[in-house]
Amino acid sequence: GAGRGATGAGLRFGEICKACGHAGCACGDSCQPDAKGNCKCKGCYRGTVRMETPVLYFYTKKTQRVSVRVDFPGGKITEWYPRARSVDAGIDWGKIELQPDYHGGFPREKGRNHYYPARNTDAVPVQACGWQKPRKEHEKFLFYRGVGTFPLPLEVVQVQGSLQLENRSEQSIPSSILFDHRAEKIAISILGPMGRGKLLCEMPTREVTEQEVMKVLEKLLVKQGLYAKEAKAMVDTWKDHWFTPGLRVFYLLPTTATDAILPLHIEPRPKKIVRVLVGRMEILTQEQKAEIGSLATQLGSESFEVREKATKRLIRIGRFAAPVLEGILLDSNDLEIRARIQALLER
Repeated sequence: GAGRGATGAGLRFGEICKACGHAGCACGDSCQPDAKGNCKCKGCYRGTVRMETPVLYFYTKKTQRVSVRVDFPGGKITEWYPRARSVDAGIDWGKIELQPDYHGGFPREKGRNHYYPARNTDAVPVQACGWQKPRKEHEKFLFYRGVGTFPLPLEVVQVQGSLQLENRSEQSIPSSILFDHRAEKIAISILGPMGRGKLLCEMPTREVTEQEVMKVLEKLLVKQGLYAKEAKAMVDTWKDHWFTPGLRVFYLLPTTATDAILPLHIEPRPKKIVRVLVGRMEILTQEQKAEIGSLATQLGSESFEVREKATKRLIRIGRFAAPVLEGILLDSNDLEIRARIQALLER
């Protein structure tokens, strides 16, 4: 199954690259930035879709070796674990060994890590990075993530206080959840299958707790084919980030869309393959846009304290501020504000 999870060790982490200046540069010693300082690592790659940690679980009663490759024609793989044979517009682990009798440990860091719940399933451990070599890496799944530029089936826009969802694909979207977390309250709406076309939805009003939202997601994942433990493991890895204040839409992609975005190759072919992919659409509210615009104006203040406070707040808002700031950068004639926005975007 393709869900979402991760691991706390491996190629995801690293020191600042001396060549391109980014943390955890996947290029390693071969990093060769171009004239503009861009290379092939995550920090230099721009995209419209952030693919957040699909994982592959395996189930078997006997030890066996299989070849695994995932293609990503619309983007680039940026992080993964265990180590793979080749990585670029896809990832090839070569041969891995499925080890149902393995009872050793898995990599851990000090303290809590929200990725570790992805291990709480009945899937068998996998051993990669050359089962015949001294260095062996074990994990409960194969993990990867990346950045891409490709069309998604669902588009969401705000229309006079409502949300307009448009399914632009030929396949039906199995289900979706409208999620609104503001003023310490969470409200949701659950939508059934949606065919091609537009659907105007009122803002969600059914108040729920975070735990109730998680249970709803788990049920939808199980309905699409995941085991109950897989569904709970996936939702547990998301809870630190998915249910924070904001307006967003969660939706399940049809299997055909998943296969097109991430073609999967396993040899020998399993008796059964289940793939479930969840889309998360972040929506900037008018209030958020107004706040970002006000903060951008404050970057031109004569007061250092005001500029510093606005800068720190924009950094906390993070990547969601970027689209608004880029628009202001195009429209503003204030050279000082433009310079400070450019520095923030580069940062």
